[in-house]
Amino acid sequence: MKLVGNLSKDDRIIRVVIGLWFISMVYIGPETLWGWLGIVLFATAAIGFCPVYKKMGFDTKAAAGENQSATDSSDNEAKTA
Repeated sequence: MKLVGNLSKDDRIIRVVIGLWFISMVYIGPETLWGWLGIVLFATAAIGFCPVYKKMGFDTKAAAGENQSATDSSDNEAKTA
């Protein structure tokens, strides 16, 4: 089974920022367990795939037009040359 990314660049940046904020809550501030949610957000941003999005049929990468892989673009360049 191939893991195909479904998070856009913007979505990944937002997840990293919010994830780091939640992780900081473990050490700074209220020191609650909500900070562990940040690890999930950070991990999904790092791999570019969200299983919840997959289950719900969301694909922010496709919506942003980022689904074309590098091999597809090189094939298109070869065809036009």
